[in-house]
Amino acid sequence: LKEVIEQAKKINAIDYKPEYLFDSWAIPNIKIMLEKVRQFVAPDDLGLAEEAVKRYEAIPIDDLPHTFVHGDLTKANVMKTGDNKICVFDFSVANWYPRIQELAVITANLLYDKTNQCSLQELCEIVADEYGSLTPQERQYLSAYALAGIAMEFLGAHQEKYINGIDNEENNYWMNLGREGLQKAL
Repeated sequence: LKEVIEQAKKINAIDYKPEYLFDSWAIPNIKIMLEKVRQFVAPDDLGLAEEAVKRYEAIPIDDLPHTFVHGDLTKANVMKTGDNKICVFDFSVANWYPRIQELAVITANLLYDKTNQCSLQELCEIVADEYGSLTPQERQYLSAYALAGIAMEFLGAHQEKYINGIDNEENNYWMNLGREGLQKAL
């Protein structure tokens, strides 16, 4: 975790504001994604996703510090080399977003382990402490942002399965990660 967060800090320090690139799986598009897949989500799961959207919408996004973010620091895009160095891949959806988006994705995805007994709030505190230098406001909203990240795993997997017709093991993994994460957090 320490090494991944070191990489996140380096990425966030890059002085670059790219032209905006729409990424349907990006957390800021959670409301769009929910509406897109709403009809395919089971009623019990829909309530969880709606609660995540509600909490995300309460975040004063424009008031948070924005930086260049990788935006997709997931298990698919971070690898440890044979000499224990962390490598980050796939900057295809890097954007200018609130800095805590990077930490939310790390919390929602990289730290996902269904055997872990830590709450989402506890995981967010661990990540925030390791990152350091967050504003009080970023710390306040990190948990809601990470919850939205979990919901995006779930909703994005619905898009892939029911709209794009991709029903494979990887997509089922993302759907289960999101469902289990939402159930545990809410």
